[in-house]
Order: sequence, then structure tokens, then C-alpha cells
Amino acid sequence: MSKLMKTSLLIAILLLTLLAVPAFAEEVASGTCGANGDNLTWTLDSDGVLTISGSGEMADYGFNDWGENTAPYYGYFMSITSVVIENGINNIGVCAFNAFHQLASVTIADTVTSLGGGAFGNCVCLTSIFIPASVTEIGDSCFYDCRSLPAIHVDAGNPNYCSEDGVLFNKEKTVLISCPGGKSGSYTVPQSVTSIAEYAFSSSNLSEIVFQEGLTSIGDLAFVECKLSRLELPASLTHISASAFSVCYSLTDIYYAGSEEQWNQIINEVYNEDLENITIHYNYSSATVVASGTCGANGDNLTWTLLSDGALTVSGDGAMTDYSFENRAPWFEYRDSIIAVVIESGVTNIGSMSFSSCNHLESVGMPDSVTRIGIYAFAWCQSLTEMALPDHLNYIGESAFDFCRGLKSVTLPGSLTVLGDRAFMNAGLTEVKVQSGTETVDHYFYEPDNQGQPRLYRVALPKNTTVGAMPFQESALPTNMHPDFTSPSALATIDEEAFFGTAASFIWLADGVTSIGDRAFAGCEGLRFIRIPRQCTSIGTDAIPAGVTILCERDSAAEQYASDHNCTPLLFTIGGNG
Repeated sequence: MSKLMKTSLLIAILLLTLLAVPAFAEEVASGTCGANGDNLTWTLDSDGVLTISGSGEMADYGFNDWGENTAPYYGYFMSITSVVIENGINNIGVCAFNAFHQLASVTIADTVTSLGGGAFGNCVCLTSIFIPASVTEIGDSCFYDCRSLPAIHVDAGNPNYCSEDGVLFNKEKTVLISCPGGKSGSYTVPQSVTSIAEYAFSSSNLSEIVFQEGLTSIGDLAFVECKLSRLELPASLTHISASAFSVCYSLTDIYYAGSEEQWNQIINEVYNEDLENITIHYNYSSATVVASGTCGANGDNLTWTLLSDGALTVSGDGAMTDYSFENRAPWFEYRDSIIAVVIESGVTNIGSMSFSSCNHLESVGMPDSVTRIGIYAFAWCQSLTEMALPDHLNYIGESAFDFCRGLKSVTLPGSLTVLGDRAFMNAGLTEVKVQSGTETVDHYFYEPDNQGQPRLYRVALPKNTTVGAMPFQESALPTNMHPDFTSPSALATIDEEAFFGTAASFIWLADGVTSIGDRAFAGCEGLRFIRIPRQCTSIGTDAIPAGVTILCERDSAAEQYASDHNCTPLLFTIGGNG
């Protein structure tokens, strides 16, 4: 081999060796976190891995007045994606990693014997956890609001704890400690369970929980922020702690197998105000299946089941079929038996006319996976009183809730982009709310009242929502816009410059007015609305300033004036102008 070839070969080997050397993560920050000061140290690297090292006990932490975790590494909480607890450490401190929103995985050494209360609470991105055999104590709410965590795994050799189907129990499986927030679908609690621990089902995404006879107690905040719409409880239950059902906004019905007298004994033990907004059904027995089938846009991607208690459940993934007068929903023949509709997580839309004419339907539970409600979906459901629109809903179709007379209030999500024509027409609405934190725009609607007289009202709707015609027509929304001046019924002619410079924002001209002179309302800088009756057939030059909204009837002289003079016509019985 020539000298040149040998040199080239050595250079190639050297380059390959350099390329094979891995890039090591760099240290970003470090400090101490031991109960005794520097007995434990923490180190964060550029890969987002936080490593706890040393020997002995870890310090306990909490939250300051600004709601910030007091752990010394909390300043990097949005960078920490993984935590490694090394050998030699005896515990994980109280709230040690609470509210670390990017934390996805945790490795716990087998020297750790306890997990502090709230240690991993509010870790919304946590996806995996394995509890070694050495852990003999787990504090309250350790896994509170871990909404992405599908399962909690425990070493089979652990003397105090075990897991089954990803749910954490004590070793004897008499206490259900934590059902992870990322677990979905239906879950049946084992027969052996007698007690539900604090925060056990917090932020749960389960669509159904089945409890069996033998359960005796439910701990404080056990179901806080869960998404359940209904719950069945056995007659063996003797204790429900305070706030067990706190912030369960979707929970409308509890079906209790015992008597009303038994129930009153349970709730009288401790005041539980959250139960005041939930309907309790007594002497409940497990329902039987009346009918079932498929209802998916792609066939069997969705299924439906109707129980003898009137609960219709739609399950699966994806879109529901759109129905029509010619092609009714498969449960239409049972419509008079349907009392509650439960749409499970995974369903993305509610089909057109899917539940129309379900006259006895009282409540609807919809998960955040639903983004679309089709036309006439709940039309003529006159008994519907309870409904929470999903947080990610973006479309409400034409007449979706037409004639829902029992519906008194609705909260529109900030995500809503389309509110269809007559969406809530003839509904019993007395108020329309918008999801907290949503930027809104005022919309004005002009239509007859119950006596056929015109009325004007304002509704604040999400800024990015396209609003169709008459979305709230003939609802019970109160008239909230009142004229500053109403003309006498005998007044027929308004002379030129008659109201020049008048400080009024809303002027109502009665039906007797037939003509308006030139510049009659010129200089009225604060004027926003003026009502002009159909009888007024003559409107003079520059009678009304540009930009003013004219309340008028279709094909009237006032509508033509608005079109010709840069004013906005708000038509009688027509809504949607913002």
C-alpha cells in the first residue's frame, strides 16, 4: 500500500471516529433541593432533563402568593420535559413538580419510599409514570389533573400499592386512589372497592363510570372537573365528602339505587353545595338496552345505544350521519322515550336533524371533541333545559335549536365561527353568554315582540363569529335598547333641520310619520339608530347622517335611503347585522 493511500485511510478513520462521538447535552442550571440543604442537588440540561441527585430527603414545596411553585427549579418549568430521580434519594417532596406543564416522563429510583402530596399535580403533559416497589406512601392528589396520563403503572412487588387497567389502588384494591385523567371511554370500578379517594377521578375524561354494590364512601374533590354528564351510585354508599362533585359543570343527573331518605342521610352529614345543581333520581335500577345500531357518516365508526331509562349514548370516533325528513335518525321511532343524550369523547359532529322532535329530551352532554352541530339537530326538543356547548365547537347550523322552549340560557364558546340562520329561533332563551376571556362584538337585532310591535335588542357575540339571519328571533331575550326620543303618534311631517344637532343616540319615529325634510337630523353626531316606518315615503336630501343604522322594513323608502346614503339598514324581522 502506498504512503498516500495509508494517509488517506487514516484520515477517513479519524473522520468516522469524530462523527461517531455523540453530542452531549449541556448544563443549563443547577442548585440544591434537599430537606437538609445541599444533601440533594438538581441539574437541568439543554435536552430538558431535570436530574435530582444525592442522598436522603427532598424538600417539600408549595405555592407563593402569585401562584408560582416555590421549587428552586420552577423558573425553568416550561423547559423541563423529563425528570430523573437518581438512586440514594428517599422521597419526592410535596408539590415537587406540581404545574410543570411540559413534563412528559418521570424516572423514579428504587430507593424512593414516598411521593409527596400533589407531587405531579397539574402536569398536563405527563404521559408515563412507573412507581417502583420501594414506594410505600403516596400523598393526596399526587396525580391531580394529569389529563394526558393514560395509565399509572406499579411494580408488582410493591407491598402497599397496585395498578389494574392503569388505575392506582391500595394493595387490597379496596381504595381507588387515582384514575389517570388521560384514560377515556367507559370504566367499571372493581367489586372489591369500598372507597374512592380524594381527587381520584379529577379532570377525568371518562364518558362513563360504573360503580358496583359495596362502595361506601367518596372522598373530597373525588370528581372535581370531571366531564361526566350522568353518574350511577349504589345503595351501599353511606358517605359523600364535601366538594366531591366540585366544578362538574357537565354533570346533570345522579341515579341513586337507594331511597330518597337514604340519600338525605348521606348529604346531611356534610353540606355539599355542588349537588344543588344536579338532579338526583332515587330507587334507580340498572337500565336494559332497548335498541342499538350504527350512526356514523362512514358506517360503523359510530354506534348508538338506547337504554330503558331513556339515555341515548353515541360512541366512537368521527362524524355522525346527517339525517333529513326523508332519512330519519335510526332512533326516531323511540324519540318519545329519549330523556338524555350522551355524546362520548371522539365524536366530532352531531348530524343534521339527529335529535329533532325528541319531545321529552331534557339534557344533552357533549364532549370537547364535538366541533359541529348540524342543521335542525335539536329542533323542536321543547323539554331540553340542560346543555353545555363544547369548548372547541365552531359551527352551529341553521335552526339547530329551533323551538327549544325550555332552553333558558346558553354560553357560546370563543371558538365559534358560524352561528347559522335561526339557530335559536323560538327558543326560551333569556340570556346569551360568551365563554370567559373571549373578545366580543355587539350585534343588533330588530324584530316584532309578542304583540307584533317592533323591538331592538343587543347581543354580544364572539368577535370571529359569522352571524346568520334571525339567530334569536322570537326568543325570550329582553329588549335592551330603548329610544332617547319617540315621536308622538300624531306627528306626520318632520321639517327640514327639525332635529339639527340633537344629542340623541336612538330615535324612534312612530308609524304616523310620512315624510322627513332635508337635513332633518343633520349634525346629530351621537345618533346611532333611527327607526323609520314603512308609511314614510319621502326622505329629503342628507336627512340622516352617514353611518347611522336605520331600523326599517324590507322594500321601504327607508331601506332605499340607507342603501343610497352609506347608512346601515337593520331590517324588520331580520337579524345578524353587527
